[in-house]
Amino acid sequence: MVAGTSARESVKEMKRLKNEPLLLLVIIAIILFVGIFVIYPVVKVILFPDGGTYLELFNRPRWLTAIKNSLFMTLVSTISCTAVAFLFAYVIARLDVPCKGLFRFITLLPIVSPPFIVALSYIAAQRTLYGYNDMADAKALLESIARSFGYIYGREKHVRINTVSQSPTPTTAGSGVLGLGDLMEFAENMSPLGNASAEDCADYVLTLFSDLTRKVTMQNLYHDGGFSSMGMSRRAMKTYEKGMRFEDVHENQYPFGK
Repeated sequence: MVAGTSARESVKEMKRLKNEPLLLLVIIAIILFVGIFVIYPVVKVILFPDGGTYLELFNRPRWLTAIKNSLFMTLVSTISCTAVAFLFAYVIARLDVPCKGLFRFITLLPIVSPPFIVALSYIAAQRTLYGYNDMADAKALLESIARSFGYIYGREKHVRINTVSQSPTPTTAGSGVLGLGDLMEFAENMSPLGNASAEDCADYVLTLFSDLTRKVTMQNLYHDGGFSSMGMSRRAMKTYEKGMRFEDVHENQYPFGK
């Protein structure tokens, strides 16, 4: 009964649009805009690979790990964002608490664009590190975008854009990289100060948000314990004295196979 009433009301609303042609044109324009610039590109991206490409995702453990980690991050971020949003909405709409104006102010903060943008990169964007593969291409593109848009946004909006080339870090996404543990051990042996942890990276990024770095932009800033400037450390030299091996290629069967 309720559904029938809602349907009749919807029909009445549609008929009213005949008397408001401007509103009708706006609605049609919005529908066309969403269809052309949102739905159509998504459909093209989904249909571009053939079926074999999608099946290949389930045949490689490395890609399965990346998919699993991506879904996990999506689930965690969705649940946490929904919980926080519900809390804010409930406090603002239902409760009479002190400092309610502060809650309203906090909800407006995301609207204000900060004068800085920071993205995380990795030295594989400039050097070949076995196992990083197509992620290296993505990081190289990221650094190029930071330089290109750093000029545009710096000139027009005074926004600073930088990338931080961090030590190999066992993040959720990074755990899908082939041989991440070996990369971390190698970087630890090569770096004079050792690998920079995630907490160290967070502290460093905070400095880029301050006025003390207000003239730093379009830079790829290395935060890796000195790894990026090293050629060969004493510890790494002792390891290589035992002889160079190519077991990584034969063990993982990628990209050459046996």
